[in-house]
Amino acid sequence: MSAPADEIFAHLVAVEAWPKWQHGVERTEVPGELVFGSGFVVVTDRRTYDGIVGELDWPNRFVWAAIGDGLSFL
Repeated sequence: MSAPADEIFAHLVAVEAWPKWQHGVERTEVPGELVFGSGFVVVTDRRTYDGIVGELDWPNRFVWAAIGDGLSFL
């Protein structure tokens, strides 16, 4: 993607848009603004993940952890 870093970062943290471009993501649920400690849901073709924002430092870092169906990752 050829774009300024802040535009790319905005694309990455737009969780509600992940199903449009992230293979395997069928749907997301983002109940509010993404901030440290906020949660969201990611539904893939195989699992549903509860995500939590661990770090959000615009436009440098977006760290999130996920737990779902016997699997977790950071």
